[in-house]
Amino acid sequence: MLIKNVTIVTHEEILYNHWIHIQDNTIQSIGKTGDEPEDADVYDAKNQYALPGAIDIHIHGSHGVDAMDGNAAFFNEMAAQLPNMGTTSYLMTTMTEALETIRHALASVKDYRYESGAEMLGIHVEGPFINEKHRGAQNAEYIIKPDVTLMKEFMALTEDKIKIVTFAPEQDKELALAKYLHQNNIIPSVGHSDATYDTLKELEQLGDTHLTHYFNGMRGIHHREPGVAGFGLMGRPFVELICDGIHVSKDMVKFAYNFIGPERLMLITDAMPAQGLEDDTYPFGGQEVVLKNGEARLKSGSLAGSVVSIKESIKNMKEFTNCTWMDIVKMTSYNQSKRLHLEDRGVIEPGKLADIVIYDDEVELRETIVQGKGGQRTLESD
Repeated sequence: MLIKNVTIVTHEEILYNHWIHIQDNTIQSIGKTGDEPEDADVYDAKNQYALPGAIDIHIHGSHGVDAMDGNAAFFNEMAAQLPNMGTTSYLMTTMTEALETIRHALASVKDYRYESGAEMLGIHVEGPFINEKHRGAQNAEYIIKPDVTLMKEFMALTEDKIKIVTFAPEQDKELALAKYLHQNNIIPSVGHSDATYDTLKELEQLGDTHLTHYFNGMRGIHHREPGVAGFGLMGRPFVELICDGIHVSKDMVKFAYNFIGPERLMLITDAMPAQGLEDDTYPFGGQEVVLKNGEARLKSGSLAGSVVSIKESIKNMKEFTNCTWMDIVKMTSYNQSKRLHLEDRGVIEPGKLADIVIYDDEVELRETIVQGKGGQRTLESD
């Protein structure tokens, strides 16, 4: 495949009037317009923007697929839908349910075999090691203290495919779980937590830190106690952000962008299984969630994940902050690839996987290519 007349965006530069040549699933070469190689499959990008495909590190489900169902076949069903939303790879994310349900969901990952569409790169375990005070839509009945022995069992069930664990460090005696996670190259992410700033500074001494869905499910900022939200500003953690304008207002999104910056922000969807479905009532995490006008809530009124897509998040981010396309690359793919130590994606350059999304000047998704295959082909073919 040859994509011609394209504007290539990376985390550090914009290349106008270029082409991208793809062979099999890999970017073979890029160059300036005028010296394109021949290829039978040509797409004219009309000088629109080519970005690395988005990596969603926090997504519970989509189009009726729920990570907690524990059915590996469902993952490829979901994978077929995500490219149309701008996502080319993701971490399937669990939530706080009965241990038997969590075990079943984790064990199903061993049976997953990538076929096509967005690739599942591993698992983000959200809960059950959280603080009930900030549980949000996590089921309080199944919240437990951090447990290294149980974490080892989870790792064995997934054959070491766990990449991130969201937990409350103030519940973690002597930070034993955090230490174990660092020792096993798993990201300990602070979320659904009432941790103090001092606790988080202690956690930071162990290694790189990470915050789950910033501002949501965490101790906020107080003038006598910075809390988790304050640590996001004053520490050096990578910070997940839901950019739907519901979980975090557009003014606070702009605040996070201005004071944390695109070098540490990572856009996530935190999408629940009703993403892409009509307004109705849906099961999620052993509870009923009402989807109405783009908001997913428990009957108590608590937000229960989102239904926003990455492409909508990008559009919102540019509208709320007036950020650059290079910033978008950092927040949707480059930071994630760096954080997960992915050497094969996150930037458009020769040798990388051909995970590419193309947006127009109106920030509308025009095309998604996943590992060299079109996922949403709306461009004209020559």
